[in-house]
Amino acid sequence: MEFNPQDAGDRAAFTLLPEGIYDIEIVEAEEQTSKKGNQMIVLTVEARHPDGYPSRVWDYLVSTPGAVFKIKNFCDAAGLTGQFESGRLTTQDCQGSRLKAKIF
Repeated sequence: MEFNPQDAGDRAAFTLLPEGIYDIEIVEAEEQTSKKGNQMIVLTVEARHPDGYPSRVWDYLVSTPGAVFKIKNFCDAAGLTGQFESGRLTTQDCQGSRLKAKIF
């Protein structure tokens, strides 16, 4: 791949999403296996940047004892408490969920 480094301009210091609370939507969810062999769901999260354009970030829900708190927080925020309590979360449960997220 070739490119002109001068094209980066001011965007080289671009902040993807400034700190704040955002309405977000899970636009994609995909089951994968982590590098350490754990089950995980990769979430593609879309929020609206304060400048008006859509912005995507990625997050991971990994099935390890140390990360279950993150799965719980996601499920609580997305209205998926029943799925959390059952110990089973699918990509179909996640995709299309709308919730609020704090970026800091």
